[in-house]
Amino acid sequence: MVLKLLRRATGSWTLIGGAGTIVDPASPTSAITDLTVGISTFVWTLDNGPCPPNGIMSDTIQIYVYDPTAPTANMFPICSGVNPR
Repeated sequence: MVLKLLRRATGSWTLIGGAGTIVDPASPTSAITDLTVGISTFVWTLDNGPCPPNGIMSDTIQIYVYDPTAPTANMFPICSGVNPR
């Protein structure tokens, strides 16, 4: 993950859903390890001191990890709008 940090601002990453390890929670460019299949949600919270709104800002990201061994859907053609089954 890569974010630019404003001068005098401090920030931190937090995992709020799913799985994952934030290598350096205070780094805007921290690596994330130990992701598992599914959706992991992280929040970057920035404390910019007295700047509005109250100096606290945040942004949320989601990382999707798909299971490459999951079976494919049972697809069948639809001809002329009629289900062949």
